[in-house]
Amino acid sequence: MNQLSYPDAPFPFKYLKNEDNSGFLLWKVSYMWQQEQRHVLQKYHDITQMDYVILSSTYYLMGTKQKITPTILSHHTKIAPVGVAQLLKSLEHRKLIERYSKEGDGKSRFVRVSELGVEVLEKAITTVEAFDERFFKIIGPKIGVLNKFMLDMIKANE
Repeated sequence: MNQLSYPDAPFPFKYLKNEDNSGFLLWKVSYMWQQEQRHVLQKYHDITQMDYVILSSTYYLMGTKQKITPTILSHHTKIAPVGVAQLLKSLEHRKLIERYSKEGDGKSRFVRVSELGVEVLEKAITTVEAFDERFFKIIGPKIGVLNKFMLDMIKANE
């Protein structure tokens, strides 16, 4: 086994400083954001961040009047289909979402946020939006530029 230890080998990283590594910076910011959001959602609303993503996405998509399937939720949230299925099962068990079939078609299963889910979600939305406002405040009026860059990255990597 010929394994070189880093101090004795050439510097293996492209970036000399972490401040120049966009991927590492994105990871740090997203991890900080996720940790704090996860904490407030669990503490004040007894839901996980993933629960919130599925609930809020379902509720948002309900406004489009389309029938919402797990596949549509997976595409919308970028959560793997198996993860969406597990989350929906958990949320249904907790009576936060409802599954239903189109009349005459028992195979197609659609989801919607239940009345209890709407109650929980409306309170959680207020918490999340206040948290996001505080977290992103440092960016100020350039937030639209950040959002545009993120949308461009999403589209380029879909």
